[in-house]
Amino acid sequence: MSADRTPRKNRLQAAREEYEARAAAGAPVAGHRAAAGASAAAGARSAYVARARRPLIDLVDGSFHRAGFRFPTDIIQREFERYLSGPGYRPVAAGLLSAREAIAAYYGRGAAIGPEDIVLTASSSESYRLLFDQLCEVGDSVLLPCPGYPLFEQLAEYSRVRPEFYYLQPENGWLPDPAALEALMAALPRARALVLISPNNPSGAVIDAGRMAAIREVAGRHDVVVILDEVFREFVYEAPRQAATADAGQAREPASPARDTPSTAGAMLVRINGISKMFACPDMKIGWMAVEEGSPGQLSRKELLQALELAADVYLSASGPAQHLVPALFAEGMEFVAEMRAELGR
Repeated sequence: MSADRTPRKNRLQAAREEYEARAAAGAPVAGHRAAAGASAAAGARSAYVARARRPLIDLVDGSFHRAGFRFPTDIIQREFERYLSGPGYRPVAAGLLSAREAIAAYYGRGAAIGPEDIVLTASSSESYRLLFDQLCEVGDSVLLPCPGYPLFEQLAEYSRVRPEFYYLQPENGWLPDPAALEALMAALPRARALVLISPNNPSGAVIDAGRMAAIREVAGRHDVVVILDEVFREFVYEAPRQAATADAGQAREPASPARDTPSTAGAMLVRINGISKMFACPDMKIGWMAVEEGSPGQLSRKELLQALELAADVYLSASGPAQHLVPALFAEGMEFVAEMRAELGR
Protein backbone atom coordinates (compact mmCIF):
# COMPACT_ATOMS: atom_id res chain seq x y z
CA MET A 1 0.00 0.00 0.00
CA SER A 2 1.17 3.51 -0.64
CA ALA A 3 1.17 6.23 2.00
CA ASP A 4 -2.38 7.29 1.04
CA ARG A 5 -3.55 3.64 1.43
CA THR A 6 -4.25 3.19 -2.29
CA PRO A 7 -3.36 -0.24 -3.69
CA ARG A 8 -0.01 -0.66 -5.34
CA LYS A 9 0.91 -3.26 -7.90
CA ASN A 10 2.92 -6.29 -7.01
CA ARG A 11 6.31 -5.96 -8.70
CA LEU A 12 5.96 -9.35 -10.35
CA GLN A 13 2.50 -8.48 -11.64
CA ALA A 14 3.81 -5.22 -13.08
CA ALA A 15 6.70 -7.03 -14.81
CA ARG A 16 4.35 -9.55 -16.35
CA GLU A 17 2.02 -6.81 -17.63
CA GLU A 18 5.00 -5.02 -19.16
CA TYR A 19 6.12 -8.23 -20.87
CA GLU A 20 2.68 -8.81 -22.34
CA ALA A 21 2.34 -5.20 -23.49
CA ARG A 22 5.74 -5.22 -25.20
CA ALA A 23 5.04 -8.58 -26.79
CA ALA A 24 1.79 -7.24 -28.23
CA ALA A 25 3.53 -4.13 -29.57
CA GLY A 26 6.69 -5.90 -30.72
CA ALA A 27 8.82 -3.52 -28.68
CA PRO A 28 12.32 -4.39 -27.49
CA VAL A 29 12.81 -5.75 -23.99
CA ALA A 30 13.07 -3.16 -21.21
CA GLY A 31 16.63 -1.90 -20.94
CA HIS A 32 17.63 -2.90 -24.47
CA ARG A 33 18.49 -0.18 -26.97
CA ALA A 34 17.01 -0.29 -30.44
CA ALA A 35 19.50 -1.35 -33.07
CA ALA A 36 20.90 1.43 -35.22
CA GLY A 37 19.35 1.87 -38.62
CA ALA A 38 15.91 1.09 -39.91
CA SER A 39 16.76 -2.41 -41.16
CA ALA A 40 18.46 -3.37 -37.89
CA ALA A 41 15.50 -2.05 -35.91
CA ALA A 42 13.08 -4.02 -38.06
CA GLY A 43 15.18 -7.15 -37.60
CA ALA A 44 15.31 -6.70 -33.85
CA ARG A 45 11.55 -6.15 -33.75
CA SER A 46 10.93 -9.27 -35.80
CA ALA A 47 13.18 -11.40 -33.59
CA TYR A 48 11.54 -10.10 -30.43
CA VAL A 49 8.05 -10.77 -31.75
CA ALA A 50 9.10 -14.31 -32.61
CA ARG A 51 10.45 -14.86 -29.11
CA ALA A 52 7.39 -13.34 -27.48
CA ARG A 53 5.09 -15.69 -29.41
CA ARG A 54 6.76 -18.79 -28.05
CA PRO A 55 4.96 -20.62 -25.23
CA LEU A 56 5.64 -18.85 -21.98
CA ILE A 57 6.52 -20.95 -18.94
CA ASP A 58 5.02 -18.68 -16.31
CA LEU A 59 7.13 -19.00 -13.15
CA VAL A 60 4.98 -16.36 -11.44
CA ASP A 61 1.64 -18.15 -11.82
CA GLY A 62 1.66 -20.91 -9.21
CA SER A 63 -1.83 -22.27 -9.92
CA PHE A 64 -1.85 -26.04 -9.42
CA HIS A 65 -5.06 -26.35 -11.41
CA ARG A 66 -3.71 -24.53 -14.44
CA ALA A 67 -0.68 -26.80 -14.23
CA GLY A 68 -2.96 -29.83 -14.45
CA PHE A 69 -2.90 -30.95 -10.80
CA ARG A 70 -6.39 -31.65 -9.42
CA PHE A 71 -7.18 -33.66 -6.32
CA PRO A 72 -9.38 -36.71 -7.10
CA THR A 73 -12.87 -35.32 -7.55
CA ASP A 74 -14.60 -38.53 -6.46
CA ILE A 75 -13.29 -38.10 -2.90
CA ILE A 76 -14.30 -34.44 -2.80
CA GLN A 77 -17.75 -35.15 -4.21
CA ARG A 78 -18.33 -38.03 -1.78
CA GLU A 79 -17.36 -35.95 1.25
CA PHE A 80 -19.45 -32.97 0.17
CA GLU A 81 -22.47 -35.25 -0.26
CA ARG A 82 -21.88 -36.61 3.24
CA TYR A 83 -21.67 -33.09 4.58
CA LEU A 84 -24.91 -32.07 2.86
CA SER A 85 -26.72 -35.12 4.21
CA GLY A 86 -25.50 -34.41 7.74
CA PRO A 87 -26.82 -32.11 10.46
CA GLY A 88 -25.69 -28.94 8.66
CA TYR A 89 -23.45 -26.06 9.61
CA ARG A 90 -22.45 -25.99 13.27
CA PRO A 91 -19.58 -23.51 13.60
CA VAL A 92 -16.70 -24.16 15.97
CA ALA A 93 -14.45 -21.15 16.54
CA ALA A 94 -11.15 -23.09 16.40
CA GLY A 95 -12.41 -25.32 13.60
CA LEU A 96 -14.07 -28.71 13.25
CA LEU A 97 -12.55 -31.12 15.78
CA SER A 98 -12.21 -33.99 13.29
CA ALA A 99 -10.22 -31.70 10.98
CA ARG A 100 -7.92 -30.57 13.78
CA GLU A 101 -7.42 -34.17 14.87
CA ALA A 102 -6.38 -35.13 11.33
CA ILE A 103 -3.89 -32.26 11.19
CA ALA A 104 -2.44 -33.14 14.61
CA ALA A 105 -2.03 -36.76 13.48
CA TYR A 106 -0.22 -35.54 10.34
CA TYR A 107 2.40 -33.83 12.48
CA GLY A 108 2.68 -36.92 14.65
CA ARG A 109 4.20 -37.31 18.06
CA GLY A 110 7.43 -35.55 17.12
CA ALA A 111 5.92 -32.09 17.03
CA ALA A 112 3.98 -32.19 20.34
CA ILE A 113 0.90 -30.73 18.64
CA GLY A 114 -2.60 -31.76 19.69
CA PRO A 115 -6.00 -30.74 18.26
CA GLU A 116 -6.31 -28.16 21.04
CA ASP A 117 -3.16 -26.42 19.73
CA ILE A 118 -4.60 -25.83 16.24
CA VAL A 119 -6.84 -23.05 14.90
CA LEU A 120 -8.29 -23.33 11.40
CA THR A 121 -8.48 -20.37 9.03
CA ALA A 122 -9.57 -19.78 5.45
CA SER A 123 -5.99 -19.48 4.21
CA SER A 124 -2.37 -18.99 5.19
CA SER A 125 -2.82 -15.30 4.42
CA GLU A 126 -5.58 -15.07 7.02
CA SER A 127 -3.37 -16.94 9.49
CA TYR A 128 -0.66 -14.30 9.07
CA ARG A 129 -3.14 -11.47 9.48
CA LEU A 130 -4.60 -12.92 12.68
CA LEU A 131 -1.13 -13.56 14.11
CA PHE A 132 0.16 -10.09 13.27
CA ASP A 133 -2.93 -8.55 14.84
CA GLN A 134 -2.61 -10.58 18.05
CA LEU A 135 1.17 -10.30 18.49
CA CYS A 136 1.70 -6.67 17.50
CA GLU A 137 0.54 -3.20 18.36
CA VAL A 138 0.51 -0.46 15.74
CA GLY A 139 4.11 0.52 15.05
CA ASP A 140 5.60 -2.79 16.17
CA SER A 141 7.64 -4.69 13.61
CA VAL A 142 7.82 -8.17 12.11
CA LEU A 143 11.02 -9.59 10.63
CA LEU A 144 10.67 -10.86 7.07
CA PRO A 145 13.15 -12.70 4.83
CA CYS A 146 14.78 -11.03 1.84
CA PRO A 147 14.56 -12.36 -0.81
CA GLY A 148 11.05 -13.34 0.08
CA TYR A 149 7.45 -13.39 -1.01
CA PRO A 150 5.90 -9.91 -1.51
CA LEU A 151 2.63 -10.92 0.17
CA PHE A 152 4.17 -10.81 3.66
CA GLU A 153 5.07 -7.14 3.37
CA GLN A 154 1.54 -6.28 2.28
CA LEU A 155 -0.02 -8.29 5.11
CA ALA A 156 2.17 -6.49 7.63
CA GLU A 157 1.13 -3.12 6.23
CA TYR A 158 -2.55 -4.07 6.39
CA SER A 159 -2.07 -4.75 10.12
CA ARG A 160 -0.30 -1.37 10.53
CA VAL A 161 2.89 -3.24 11.40
CA ARG A 162 6.36 -2.27 10.20
CA PRO A 163 8.00 -4.86 7.92
CA GLU A 164 11.72 -5.16 8.64
CA PHE A 165 13.99 -7.47 6.65
CA TYR A 166 16.73 -9.94 7.41
CA TYR A 167 18.90 -10.95 4.47
CA LEU A 168 19.48 -14.44 3.11
CA GLN A 169 22.89 -14.85 1.48
CA PRO A 170 23.80 -17.33 -1.27
CA GLU A 171 27.12 -18.16 0.39
CA ASN A 172 25.11 -19.28 3.43
CA GLY A 173 22.82 -21.51 1.37
CA TRP A 174 20.07 -18.85 1.53
CA LEU A 175 19.51 -19.83 5.18
CA PRO A 176 18.85 -17.39 8.05
CA ASP A 177 21.89 -16.65 10.20
CA PRO A 178 21.13 -16.81 13.96
CA ALA A 179 23.91 -14.33 14.80
CA ALA A 180 22.64 -11.81 12.25
CA LEU A 181 19.10 -12.25 13.55
CA GLU A 182 20.26 -11.59 17.11
CA ALA A 183 21.94 -8.35 16.04
CA LEU A 184 18.81 -7.27 14.19
CA MET A 185 16.51 -8.05 17.13
CA ALA A 186 18.80 -6.13 19.47
CA ALA A 187 18.53 -3.13 17.14
CA LEU A 188 14.73 -3.44 16.86
CA PRO A 189 13.29 -3.70 20.38
CA ARG A 190 9.74 -3.49 19.01
CA ALA A 191 10.13 -6.61 16.87
CA ARG A 192 7.39 -9.04 17.88
CA ALA A 193 7.54 -11.85 15.32
CA LEU A 194 10.06 -13.53 13.03
CA VAL A 195 8.78 -15.14 9.82
CA LEU A 196 10.67 -18.18 8.54
CA ILE A 197 9.75 -20.10 5.38
CA SER A 198 10.90 -23.70 5.06
CA PRO A 199 11.14 -24.79 2.30
CA ASN A 200 11.72 -21.19 1.36
CA ASN A 201 10.00 -19.28 -1.42
CA PRO A 202 11.80 -18.42 -3.68
CA SER A 203 15.14 -20.06 -2.80
CA GLY A 204 13.94 -23.54 -1.82
CA ALA A 205 16.28 -23.60 1.20
CA VAL A 206 15.20 -25.91 4.02
CA ILE A 207 15.97 -25.09 7.65
CA ASP A 208 17.41 -28.02 9.59
CA ALA A 209 16.50 -28.80 13.19
CA GLY A 210 19.79 -27.53 14.63
CA ARG A 211 19.50 -24.14 12.96
CA MET A 212 15.86 -23.90 13.98
CA ALA A 213 16.79 -24.57 17.61
CA ALA A 214 19.45 -21.85 17.49
CA ILE A 215 17.01 -19.37 15.96
CA ARG A 216 14.38 -20.13 18.59
CA GLU A 217 16.92 -19.56 21.35
CA VAL A 218 17.84 -16.18 19.87
CA ALA A 219 14.19 -15.19 19.44
CA GLY A 220 13.38 -16.30 22.97
CA ARG A 221 16.03 -13.97 24.40
CA HIS A 222 14.35 -11.05 22.63
CA ASP A 223 10.73 -12.06 23.31
CA VAL A 224 10.02 -12.65 19.61
CA VAL A 225 7.56 -15.32 18.44
CA VAL A 226 8.76 -17.51 15.56
CA ILE A 227 6.29 -18.08 12.71
CA LEU A 228 7.27 -21.04 10.54
CA ASP A 229 5.61 -21.12 7.12
CA GLU A 230 5.54 -24.74 5.94
CA VAL A 231 3.15 -24.55 2.98
CA PHE A 232 5.74 -26.27 0.74
CA ARG A 233 6.61 -28.87 3.38
CA GLU A 234 5.67 -31.81 1.15
CA PHE A 235 7.75 -30.57 -1.78
CA VAL A 236 11.31 -31.41 -0.79
CA TYR A 237 13.61 -33.32 -3.15
CA GLU A 238 17.04 -34.86 -3.26
CA ALA A 239 19.42 -32.44 -4.93
CA PRO A 240 21.55 -34.13 -7.64
CA ARG A 241 24.76 -33.30 -5.77
CA GLN A 242 23.38 -35.01 -2.68
CA ALA A 243 22.12 -38.19 -4.33
CA ALA A 244 23.28 -38.56 -7.89
CA THR A 245 21.57 -41.93 -8.28
CA ALA A 246 18.23 -40.85 -6.85
CA ASP A 247 15.25 -40.41 -9.10
CA ALA A 248 14.45 -36.75 -9.73
CA GLY A 249 11.02 -37.08 -8.19
CA GLN A 250 12.09 -39.04 -5.13
CA ALA A 251 11.37 -37.05 -2.03
CA ARG A 252 13.54 -37.11 1.06
CA GLU A 253 12.37 -36.43 4.58
CA PRO A 254 12.27 -32.64 5.02
CA ALA A 255 15.01 -31.38 7.30
CA SER A 256 12.31 -29.66 9.27
CA PRO A 257 11.73 -29.48 13.01
CA ALA A 258 8.28 -30.92 12.40
CA ARG A 259 9.67 -34.45 12.40
CA ASP A 260 12.24 -33.98 15.14
CA THR A 261 12.04 -34.22 18.91
CA PRO A 262 10.07 -31.24 20.23
CA SER A 263 11.71 -28.69 22.48
CA THR A 264 10.27 -25.96 24.65
CA ALA A 265 13.61 -24.14 24.73
CA GLY A 266 13.55 -20.76 23.07
CA ALA A 267 10.69 -18.82 21.55
CA MET A 268 7.18 -20.07 21.00
CA LEU A 269 6.74 -21.54 17.51
CA VAL A 270 3.65 -21.13 15.34
CA ARG A 271 3.42 -23.32 12.24
CA ILE A 272 1.39 -22.10 9.27
CA ASN A 273 0.19 -24.53 6.62
CA GLY A 274 -2.90 -25.46 4.62
CA ILE A 275 -4.42 -27.71 1.99
CA SER A 276 -3.89 -25.31 -0.91
CA LYS A 277 -0.39 -26.47 -1.88
CA MET A 278 -0.28 -29.86 -0.17
CA PHE A 279 -3.39 -31.27 -1.85
CA ALA A 280 -3.67 -28.88 -4.82
CA CYS A 281 -6.90 -27.51 -3.33
CA PRO A 282 -6.46 -23.72 -3.36
CA ASP A 283 -10.20 -23.22 -3.87
CA MET A 284 -11.21 -25.15 -0.73
CA LYS A 285 -9.80 -22.39 1.50
CA ILE A 286 -8.51 -24.17 4.59
CA GLY A 287 -5.36 -23.18 6.42
CA TRP A 288 -4.24 -23.61 9.99
CA MET A 289 -2.02 -22.33 12.76
CA ALA A 290 -0.40 -24.90 15.06
CA VAL A 291 1.14 -23.40 18.20
CA GLU A 292 4.04 -25.08 20.00
CA GLU A 293 5.13 -24.17 23.50
CA GLY A 294 8.26 -22.13 24.13
CA SER A 295 9.98 -20.36 26.97
CA PRO A 296 7.91 -17.74 28.83
CA GLY A 297 7.60 -14.59 26.76
CA GLN A 298 5.17 -11.82 25.92
CA LEU A 299 2.31 -14.33 26.23
CA SER A 300 1.84 -18.03 26.81
CA ARG A 301 0.72 -20.62 24.28
CA LYS A 302 -2.64 -20.82 26.05
CA GLU A 303 -3.10 -17.04 25.88
CA LEU A 304 -2.18 -16.89 22.20
CA LEU A 305 -4.50 -19.78 21.33
CA GLN A 306 -7.36 -18.14 23.21
CA ALA A 307 -6.77 -14.86 21.36
CA LEU A 308 -6.57 -16.60 17.97
CA GLU A 309 -9.71 -18.63 18.68
CA LEU A 310 -11.61 -15.47 19.61
CA ALA A 311 -10.42 -13.73 16.42
CA ALA A 312 -11.42 -16.77 14.35
CA ASP A 313 -14.83 -16.72 16.03
CA VAL A 314 -15.32 -13.11 14.97
CA TYR A 315 -14.91 -13.99 11.28
CA LEU A 316 -15.78 -17.72 11.00
CA SER A 317 -14.03 -17.67 7.62
CA ALA A 318 -13.22 -21.37 7.24
CA SER A 319 -15.73 -23.16 5.03
CA GLY A 320 -17.87 -25.82 6.71
CA PRO A 321 -17.77 -28.31 3.80
CA ALA A 322 -14.02 -27.80 3.37
CA GLN A 323 -13.40 -28.45 7.06
CA HIS A 324 -15.42 -31.66 6.75
CA LEU A 325 -13.19 -32.67 3.81
CA VAL A 326 -9.88 -32.38 5.71
CA PRO A 327 -9.84 -35.84 7.38
CA ALA A 328 -10.40 -37.54 4.01
CA LEU A 329 -7.61 -35.52 2.43
CA PHE A 330 -5.08 -36.79 4.95
CA ALA A 331 -6.49 -40.32 5.08
CA GLU A 332 -6.73 -40.87 1.32
CA GLY A 333 -4.73 -38.12 -0.33
CA MET A 334 -1.08 -38.76 0.48
CA GLU A 335 -0.66 -41.01 -2.55
CA PHE A 336 -1.85 -38.12 -4.71
CA VAL A 337 0.68 -35.85 -2.96
CA ALA A 338 3.48 -38.34 -3.72
CA GLU A 339 2.46 -38.55 -7.40
CA MET A 340 2.30 -34.77 -7.70
CA ARG A 341 5.72 -34.42 -6.05
CA ALA A 342 7.20 -36.98 -8.43
CA GLU A 343 5.80 -35.18 -11.48
CA LEU A 344 7.09 -31.82 -10.23
CA GLY A 345 10.47 -33.42 -9.66
CA ARG A 346 10.47 -34.83 -13.18
